[in-house]
Amino acid sequence: MHISTLVYRYIAPAIVLYSGLSMADSALIPNSDDWSGTDCRVGLWAFGNYNSDDGFRGGPSGFEDKPPTDGSCQFVNTEYANNIESFKVGGDCDCTFYDDDKCQVGLFSAHRRWDGSLKNNGGNDNKIESYSCRYSPGASCAVSLWSGCGGAALFASEYTCGSHWEKDILFGKDPAKGEESDCFDITNDDGVAIDRISGVGVSNFGCGCKVYDMPGCLDENQIMDFRAPNQGGIAFGKHSMTVQSVKCYFNPATIRQAQAELAEQEAEKPKKFKPKVARRTTSRVARRSSAQIAS
Repeated sequence: MHISTLVYRYIAPAIVLYSGLSMADSALIPNSDDWSGTDCRVGLWAFGNYNSDDGFRGGPSGFEDKPPTDGSCQFVNTEYANNIESFKVGGDCDCTFYDDDKCQVGLFSAHRRWDGSLKNNGGNDNKIESYSCRYSPGASCAVSLWSGCGGAALFASEYTCGSHWEKDILFGKDPAKGEESDCFDITNDDGVAIDRISGVGVSNFGCGCKVYDMPGCLDENQIMDFRAPNQGGIAFGKHSMTVQSVKCYFNPATIRQAQAELAEQEAEKPKKFKPKVARRTTSRVARRSSAQIAS
């Protein structure tokens, strides 16, 4: 069993740890809130919603030129096992979380997804003891629907009101060419009141989803074309709406936005001083004279 650096206490908001290396190895890199890259990143937080005082951020696949993980089991520090209440997964990897320290009793899987309240979104809070990740470049959208709560309460209560439906929807076979996903119909049997939808969430980077008030995802029934800003977002209103089908597509605009923001951050960093190299000052006439003397 591979021991993840997530067993080390997360002690500063500007630190991310390489997996498999201890803090003594000085394998620290600057932390970023950008989870849109290809490097596999996992964040686990205990005792609340992304609680910075009790959380970890690690790279189970390594970073940059590090090879991807083979799905080895990584367990959480016993101090925080069974106390995890929120998580993030970013990069080209699928991660499965388990209710034991040997990656045998599965809870759920995630690909480029986060959840700030496991208690209210599936009931898997205070259960995570280990996880494993595998390289997976497949792109998908995590779509959520909420019903039975007002828009203002949606954020204030961290989605505690009403009922909730969530699904990972894979893009088309060639998402770069604009191929859309399959259409997914939603009914009351899916656990959400389809005629009282008050919130729509898209939480994966680089995706957009179209929402329809009738089954079949027909263009004439489209009521929303929701594109996830940055790492995700919620669209909601004061009045509920009917949602009966949804399909998703690749939205490169958010990727370009992330790249532009990172480039801007790099440009703002102080540039390293480069000593000037002395230029050759020998004139063309002097070189010609030297050549004549040599001959």
